[in-house]
Amino acid sequence: MSSLLSLSSHLQTLLLSPSPILGFAWMDVLGVPRLSFVLDQVFRGVNQGEKEGRPGFGSELLTILTLVFGGETLLSLLHPSSPPPSWLLSPTPLLLFGSVHLLVTQTPLQRLIPKRSHVLFELAMAPLDALGRTLGLCAFVVDGLMGREGLGKGENWWMVVVMSWIGMYGGGLLVNLFNMFSISWKFQTPPEFKPYGWLTQDFWIPPVFTTLYLYLLSPQPLFFSPSTHSFLFTYPLSSLFFSDQNDNQTQRSYLFPPPTKPIYLLSAAAWSKEDARALVGVLISALFVMRTVWSYREEVVGFGKGMGRGRKVVAGKKIKTQ
Repeated sequence: MSSLLSLSSHLQTLLLSPSPILGFAWMDVLGVPRLSFVLDQVFRGVNQGEKEGRPGFGSELLTILTLVFGGETLLSLLHPSSPPPSWLLSPTPLLLFGSVHLLVTQTPLQRLIPKRSHVLFELAMAPLDALGRTLGLCAFVVDGLMGREGLGKGENWWMVVVMSWIGMYGGGLLVNLFNMFSISWKFQTPPEFKPYGWLTQDFWIPPVFTTLYLYLLSPQPLFFSPSTHSFLFTYPLSSLFFSDQNDNQTQRSYLFPPPTKPIYLLSAAAWSKEDARALVGVLISALFVMRTVWSYREEVVGFGKGMGRGRKVVAGKKIKTQ
């Protein structure tokens, strides 16, 4: 486990370091083309069979910018101390995403992009996507919120969790809300708010791992005092509310003995930001790898098009064909 944490921390440091040639952080150098490749496949897949084809370049670019910068734009509108979104402070982000997507979709390079990526390529890219998500969540959103006045204290954890969810998921929420991947935009219910849509990783990863990250930076005991333990694990619970008025000391029997000292989930010692981000990166990487395996499960287990030629699947059995 320690080796995985060291590798995660090293890769995150590398992604934050600037490229000596392009001047951008490696996170942007690798992440922006990766996003354009993935969304190019999404635009083609969603609009497959449409007479008009795929959306125009301007529509696709606005969708990408909404997906990337929509969260921080919502944060700047919701909280008065939030700085303006980065795309208002400098034209560099707009030019970067626009030029890369132009190369990917409007040049012969577009012919090299497969309609569906190979499972091995996606498995290799899953940890990179996860580390980029970790840095965006922890290094930029959460650390940025905690660095402002009044948001770094324990009583404001809930505010940090909610705002980190908005910052990381807000762009995707807007894109799905207006069906921006399609040719014709329309107002609709986002898939994440349909039955079982909350199981989508992009929906629940920000609040869960923001909570974990904050806990690692400032651990809190699970049971703050024996009285808290008494309320949770006293039998019968009715003795908490009904007792003899003449009895000053009501006898209580405990299902579990009360703790003699605070109980912590992992450790009472606070983690450094680098170590906490490393653990979050390892966990999100594992989730992204499992999501990739599930999405390409037919290829992974040997079914579908990824298997040998001259075979097809009938009722779970492979039979040879001419």
